[in-house]
Amino acid sequence: MKLSCFADFAPGETLTQRANYLVQAGFDAMELVGKPDEIKALMPEARQILDGGRLRVSAICALHRGWLVDPDAEARRAAKEDIRALLDLAGELDGCGVFVIPILGYTHAYPGGPRTGRTPDGDREVLIEGLSELAAYAHQARATLFLEVINRYESPVANTLAEGAEIARRVAQPAFRLNADFFHMNIEEADPAAALWQCGTALGHIHAGDSTRTYPGFGNLDYPKLVRALVEGGYDQYLTVDARDLRLDPHRVLTAVCRYLRGLISLVEERACLAPTATVSLSSGS
Repeated sequence: MKLSCFADFAPGETLTQRANYLVQAGFDAMELVGKPDEIKALMPEARQILDGGRLRVSAICALHRGWLVDPDAEARRAAKEDIRALLDLAGELDGCGVFVIPILGYTHAYPGGPRTGRTPDGDREVLIEGLSELAAYAHQARATLFLEVINRYESPVANTLAEGAEIARRVAQPAFRLNADFFHMNIEEADPAAALWQCGTALGHIHAGDSTRTYPGFGNLDYPKLVRALVEGGYDQYLTVDARDLRLDPHRVLTAVCRYLRGLISLVEERACLAPTATVSLSSGS
């Protein structure tokens, strides 16, 4: 398993300074975030960092116009146009991934919440249509499209890993995988570790925060159990720190978090060697 961190959450004024910090902290990769023009502006610096061989780019967090299940057809078209541009850039960054969400701020979770004007099933069909189109484009761009599964209060669709896995089954393309987020899973999953196991090979990327969006290990989530589910399930892709806590100093905390996660991974791997058990693969490469 490889460790990554949002570049914007690392100390430093420039991408290079942040990358240097992440290398020293022990991370394998960084995640970029931005609109197509913003990522394009970072490309020379990002390419130089990649060519240095010390840090990879795990994914791009897509900022774009509209949403994939936007109520407005023109907004959906604009969203797909921007995501295609980001997939092209991801292909130039050694084929990293671009992760998207269906929509933000619309919900069926409570009366009077903002709605898309469709039923949840209708939203799901619109989402699958858009993802299928973009996943085919991702394959051509030599990138990967990730759908992030987020909670019901932020999106009316794709709220659990089980629902995400069914969407992945419907999309059925090699350049499409799910992005699990421990913060959202803490809201939606009765047993997050079991949900990771059951997701299987649909899982391709993970965002690691804790309850209240603080750093891994600083909240109430059972990180030893989550990491054990991943390691014993054969997950070998990125675990990306997606957390910021203004009460804590990132200069000190991110190094400690990286060491904490590496320690958990090593402990579970050592345990598996001493007491091997049957596993279910969570590796996107299997």
